[in-house]
Amino acid sequence: MLLGDVPKYAVLCHQFRRQAWTMAEGRLFSGTDFDRAFELERGREKEGWHCTGGTYWHDGAEFWKMIDYNADVSLHVKCTIPVKGVPLEKCYDLLTDPEMRNQWDKEYFELEKINWNQHSDVDMIYWKFHLPTPVKDRDMVQYVTSRWFPNQKARAILYKQGDDARKPESSEYIRMTTGLSYTILRPMTDDPNSTVLSALSNNDYHGWILPCIMGYMYSRSMTSLKQRLQAYMGHQ
Repeated sequence: MLLGDVPKYAVLCHQFRRQAWTMAEGRLFSGTDFDRAFELERGREKEGWHCTGGTYWHDGAEFWKMIDYNADVSLHVKCTIPVKGVPLEKCYDLLTDPEMRNQWDKEYFELEKINWNQHSDVDMIYWKFHLPTPVKDRDMVQYVTSRWFPNQKARAILYKQGDDARKPESSEYIRMTTGLSYTILRPMTDDPNSTVLSALSNNDYHGWILPCIMGYMYSRSMTSLKQRLQAYMGHQ
């Protein structure tokens, strides 16, 4: 090969790798997954959702659950909560950047990004969930990606089940599994410096946790997350 051919060869190799990565991403996440997330976000009683966490319904917050025994993960819980004083992109960074998240949320969650592929729009992340006694702590590996939807003025973050040999199961935690889950962020209509956060947890915690307890735990944890976000921004 002539030396002058090297740059062209390198470009071709990069294009081939980029195509392979894009194909891998397509197998993990697709436009259909984002459509499904927005569809789940809109769902209410007629789609099979039921109110949960009633004591936490205030200041515009809503909490819902649905049990579908035909799904890989039968219990779905979701919420819509206003996060006041936290702009959308700042909220996104605080939720998804491990270094930032571990500054304000380490008491409840620990987040680590696994360097799966620096050229990919899909990341692999590892969670530790600190649960109230006597429930044993959980951990989980997920793929995550996000997109901005200008027509909906929304940033959607999607999560799916991941696996990585660097994060084997441990006796210290119960390993959770996940179906398609989402976090959708929108600017608040009457306050562009605040965010409306919608989230769906489609996670199987395994072990003996009743659905009613899961609904309560989710409502409490998401209300607490909102308060911690707002408190952290108030001290910046």
